[in-house]
Amino acid sequence: MKQRKKQKYNFWRWLILTIARIKRLYFLAWGIVILFIVAFFRADITALLGKIGQ
Repeated sequence: MKQRKKQKYNFWRWLILTIARIKRLYFLAWGIVILFIVAFFRADITALLGKIGQ
């Protein structure tokens, strides 16, 4: 059981360190995060405006 958890954490640690080490991947990762946030708020605002318009 401990070996499986360690393997899982090693993958995420490797992924995060790889993204942080390569600047293009770092900016790409932040760009994706920002796009998700903008899309979430845009959908939320659109739904809110739709409810107000009814």
